Amino acid sequence: MTDEHDRISRLLREQGQAAAPPDLAADVMAQVRREPQAVSTHRGVNWRPVAAWAAVAAALVALGVGIAQLGPNGSSSSAGSAGGAASSVAAEASGNSTASPPKSPAADSATRSFTVPRHEAAKLLAGGVAQAPFALAGRSTLTLDRAQWNALRGKLAAAAARHPHPKDPVIVRLRPD
Repeated sequence: MTDEHDRISRLLREQGQAAAPPDLAADVMAQVRREPQAVSTHRGVNWRPVAAWAAVAAALVALGVGIAQLGPNGSSSSAGSAGGAASSVAAEASGNSTASPPKSPAADSATRSFTVPRHEAAKLLAGGVAQAPFALAGRSTLTLDRAQWNALRGKLAAAAARHPHPKDPVIVRLRPD
C-alpha cells in the first residue's frame, strides 16, 4: 500500500491542482435539492389533545360537584342549619341534658331559624299565636318575637324535620332582642 500512496503523491506533485468542470457546482446544487432534507428535531407541542383532556377533566369536576350538591345527604346552608336546629330543639324537648342553651340572644337568633313549607307556616300561624296567615303572602321570611317563638318552636322544628327541602319555603326566625 505504501507503493500506491507514493505513486499518487508523485502524480499530484507533477500535475498540480486540477480545475473543476464548469457544470460541477450546478450539478451538486441540483442533487442537494433532490435529496430529502433532514427534519428538525425541535417540534412544537401539539396543544389540541392537551386542551381536550383539560376540558374533559373540568367537566368531570363540575359534574362531581353538582352531584354532591344534589345528593340525598347534600343540602344548602340554610337547610343544613335548619336541620341542626331541629335536632337541637328535639334534644331539648326530650330532656336531653347534652344540648346546651344558647349563650346570648344574638347566638340564639343565629341558630334559631327554621325553613318550613309555606302551607305548614300558615297552619301554625292560624292558631292566633303569631301574625295572621295573610301576612305570609309574598314573603319568604317571617320574624317572631320571643313569646311567639317560644310558643311555636317545637312545632316549627317538627315541620322543618318533616320537610327538609320544601318547594315553597318560608324562613321563620327569632327576632333579635
